[in-house]
Amino acid sequence: MTSNRKSSHNSRENELWDGILLIHANTSSRTIAVTFDAGAQTAGRSCPIRLLLCDRQGILYRQTSGSAISGELTELSLSYAGLSHGQYVLYIEACGKQYSEIFSVN
Repeated sequence: MTSNRKSSHNSRENELWDGILLIHANTSSRTIAVTFDAGAQTAGRSCPIRLLLCDRQGILYRQTSGSAISGELTELSLSYAGLSHGQYVLYIEACGKQYSEIFSVN
């Protein structure tokens, strides 16, 4: 699985969020793990997180949600096992910000 990251934020916000948003595809277990460190963004409050895995036409295949709290690492995982070869988009909504990551399943 390969990926290309895109974000809906200006470059200053991208630099901040790129440092605290980690995305890892595990090809042996066919899962995508997204790790969050909400840091100062939440000031001790809960920060909602939602992951959606869709094809390029927008058809939803997998989803999960959770929350992150300042000072704690939070990991959410999605399985892409059983999906056909092709390109998919991982949409990430975290603390009011949105990201997308394009993945190729081989």
